[in-house]
Amino acid sequence: MKVFYMLTPLLLLCLACAVPLQADPLRGYIITKNGRQLTGYIGEIFQGSGGSTVVFINDFGSEYHIHAALIRGFVFRKGEEYVAYESVRVRQARHFLRILERGAELSLYQAPEVRTELFFTGGNFQVRTYEAEEFWLQFQDKKLTRIRKAGFRNKMRRLLSKTAPELSEKIGEAGYKFQDLPGIVREYNRVRTQRKWTI
Repeated sequence: MKVFYMLTPLLLLCLACAVPLQADPLRGYIITKNGRQLTGYIGEIFQGSGGSTVVFINDFGSEYHIHAALIRGFVFRKGEEYVAYESVRVRQARHFLRILERGAELSLYQAPEVRTELFFTGGNFQVRTYEAEEFWLQFQDKKLTRIRKAGFRNKMRRLLSKTAPELSEKIGEAGYKFQDLPGIVREYNRVRTQRKWTI
């Protein structure tokens, strides 16, 4: 028997976007709140103002729609690459964000890139699909900070100025631009780790 976490009409209206991860579900697993891994297949992520939901199909073929507040995250294999999403609090709700870089001092996340916006107008649901680049930084023990291409140089310099002033000065130069965010995060973690061990 298939079990579903059914979406109420109100929740459907609240959904802002549905994000297909891929055409077909991919082999992977979800990570429960107590750290257990449940294997199966990962389908779509639905993003909305009330949080994210992922479609998970277990090894018996039962399909579940699981809200981000209920699990730690999930992992799936795409070709030779493993892709991991974590349940993270963004503003007032929990969302699934892709882990791009994980560090002791600073981590980098990315929201799903392809979005399908659902909106209700004239008695019907309308659909609009678009791509969006949305990145988030999380400094140790602090809230997420959204990073955009517009204003990137000034914002990153300000964020890094107190804890990594030398790195802060490089932001905007070749190798330290918006598209270099993963490398910047890796360098920040390296600099901060070295500083801890320097007497």
